[in-house]
Amino acid sequence: QTQNEIEEEMKAKQAIKYAEKGHQDNVNRAKEIAEIGKELKAAINQSPLLSRESQKKLERLEKLTRKVRGDAGGDDQEIELPNRPGDVPSTIARIAEASKTLSKDVQNTPRQVVSASVIENANVLLELIKIVNTLSRQP
Repeated sequence: QTQNEIEEEMKAKQAIKYAEKGHQDNVNRAKEIAEIGKELKAAINQSPLLSRESQKKLERLEKLTRKVRGDAGGDDQEIELPNRPGDVPSTIARIAEASKTLSKDVQNTPRQVVSASVIENANVLLELIKIVNTLSRQP
């Protein structure tokens, strides 16, 4: 092997390692998304109003979801949610469900695959977060 071939091989191995680490980071984000969804649901079952802590969790959830969607190659899209929830508790329940769905989807998607369903599930979750933010600001 020439020096060039050895360098190319090393670069290729590094690129694979980097991609695998990025995928693992995304899987970890997905797990956290599911966890936050569960925590929000538990909190809303105790009190129908969003606590400051729950609002912080929603912000974190939104940030993680945007990162997951971006890594999947998605961006902001207008989506039409069927059966739009009309109050905070039912929206949080949908968020918990959507979080779990997105998390499983990310974990089941191989790193080389661009997943339209990950993007779509992320967009649904982001829309639900937008709805709960709007609802929780209303008097």
